[in-house]
Amino acid sequence: MSYSNSFPTQTPSLNLNFATGSDQFLDSRISFSRADTPPTYAAPSAVHYWSNEKHLSSENLITQSQFSGWAKLTSPTVTAAYTNGPDGSSNTATRLQSASGSHRYFYSTATSWTSGQQYTVSCWVKSNTGVAQTFAFFLPSTAYATADLTTHATDWTRITATFTAYASSTYCGFKLLSANTTDLSIWGFQVNSGANALDYQATSGQIHRSYAPTLKSVANAGDPRFEYDPASDGQSVGLLIESQATSLITYSEDFSNSFWDKTRLSVDSNVATAPDGALTASALRVDGTAASTHRMRFTYATGGATAQTFSIFAKAGSKSWLALKFDSSGGAFDASIAYFNLASGTTGTVDSGVTATINDCGNGWYRCSVTRTALASATGQIELYVAEADNDVSIDGNSYDHILCWGAQVEANTSAPSSYIKSNSGSSTTKSADSCSVALSDAGYNGGPVTGIVEANNIGKPYPTFATLTDSTANQRVMVQGSSTASIVETFVVVGGSVVANPNSALTLSSSKVGFRCDTDNFATVVNGGTVATDTSGPQPATMTTLHIGSKQDGNFQVNGTIGRLSLYSAALSNVELQSLTSNP
Repeated sequence: MSYSNSFPTQTPSLNLNFATGSDQFLDSRISFSRADTPPTYAAPSAVHYWSNEKHLSSENLITQSQFSGWAKLTSPTVTAAYTNGPDGSSNTATRLQSASGSHRYFYSTATSWTSGQQYTVSCWVKSNTGVAQTFAFFLPSTAYATADLTTHATDWTRITATFTAYASSTYCGFKLLSANTTDLSIWGFQVNSGANALDYQATSGQIHRSYAPTLKSVANAGDPRFEYDPASDGQSVGLLIESQATSLITYSEDFSNSFWDKTRLSVDSNVATAPDGALTASALRVDGTAASTHRMRFTYATGGATAQTFSIFAKAGSKSWLALKFDSSGGAFDASIAYFNLASGTTGTVDSGVTATINDCGNGWYRCSVTRTALASATGQIELYVAEADNDVSIDGNSYDHILCWGAQVEANTSAPSSYIKSNSGSSTTKSADSCSVALSDAGYNGGPVTGIVEANNIGKPYPTFATLTDSTANQRVMVQGSSTASIVETFVVVGGSVVANPNSALTLSSSKVGFRCDTDNFATVVNGGTVATDTSGPQPATMTTLHIGSKQDGNFQVNGTIGRLSLYSAALSNVELQSLTSNP
């Protein structure tokens, strides 16, 4: 064999690329399975993955959401910078006054509407006098939309109306209706397409419109999931291979349900587009209580003294800090808390005994997770706080400040979150394990020396298995697996049911290129082009028939991440070649 630039000239007998970035499909030689229920319109499958598709995440079609430069017809008296906005911003709200019995308009020249298209208009309004008044939107439709401020005479109230444009006219604004003098404050005008008001997006000079990566439910039962990185604008990362997982959250998206106990906090449901593109994200909104905590919480059975992981998708609203706490009530945990900065995508203070992670999901959404080991099989309580800042959960409430949340999940016996499992049925939901294999005869390997290269991404949970070559009994086996802490990776060589060699190398958890070599008295493991670990004593396994990709031969200990590429060589490559093939570009 000759060499060039430290790479082998020999062609691999099997060369799989699961991260092509184009329309992806499984090689016909590969057997893939996962037992799951096909989705229906009413109840999408619990099995999700990050696709390369984009969806409209937020929108405001008004170019000046705080009324700068708005035109006025039969003008009311307009006072800009009159009072603080509902978000606490200083003097950002506008005052409108009109005389008794008069009708006055205050309107904007807006983006042209599409005739027949449905839109939702919204604005924050309050009475300045405490007297009940009537407020109306002036819309490009066949009717005005009115709201009576009797109940909320002195409080900020978000008024919304949905309309279907009957023409491509450009106006949209207010009509003031009152038998008495009208005196209102207004703030935060928004128009978005669709039948619901989205979370408010300020504009100043141009419309707001943003798109985000889409977390998809599988289309058919047992479909393989080719995943993309939502933080890198849809870079393909490979085939997702995960173990079975159960979410013990019974209402993962419906935070208004009594499963979630709320304290000085309310839930505005369906006010923002969730990571899956549906209008199902909620605002967790603080009440008006000063210098206090604003939280929601839930309880569940831990099932044992094992690692417990809670995760949730979150996005900054008017507040940008989230705190997740393991509470001592119920006896499952010592009290401990972790803080997450939803503006910068970083963790803040994390108490001892807790592991905290935050992963970028695109367009301001992050998946935040906390893990700690339960003290016993007991009732666990986990709390979510809208926080003021790092290490500070005390807020002066104003009935406006909020963060956005969606997709909660809690898993027992795991130290990292699985892919999202939807559960809004009132009971826990289980996702089955992925299984992927290929006959070694179809892979061009018929015994003798073998070298493998596996590229894996977003590796999670203990004992991630990259690849296993085995006979039908597992008495003859080569298995490349991470340790319980995933800090090393070992190549276990089994002959006659006994381990005869296990060279190990340091493992980089998030993304790794792992290489292994198996030949008589010549075994090796290397990760990311590092030092090659060797073992020079032991026989070569015989009669290996199947390659299991991303798991053990018994279907356990999945890599719990994506396999980007996998190659097999029917030869014992050198240490230099192993380092070259596993070096990052």
